[in-house]
Amino acid sequence: MSTTATATTETAHLAGLMVDKLRVWNPDFSLEDLDRPLADLDVDSLDRLEVVHLLEKERGVTVDLTDTMKFKTFREHINYFLSLKPA
Repeated sequence: MSTTATATTETAHLAGLMVDKLRVWNPDFSLEDLDRPLADLDVDSLDRLEVVHLLEKERGVTVDLTDTMKFKTFREHINYFLSLKPA
């Protein structure tokens, strides 16, 4: 499998996990919402924290939460986590 295909598969996997998690709070949440500004979504800082912990566990990494608070979309979270290498 090529590097691009692997990255695409991992992106899709993380996106699916995030959508599943976010549908707990909003059953209408979709993949397209990952690209919407967080300010437009009905999520609070605790929701974001849960998503970050989900991504940390899935990727086997630990991040500084202040790094993730600067992101304006959930897609930015996915891209950030994909850039990290597990310890």
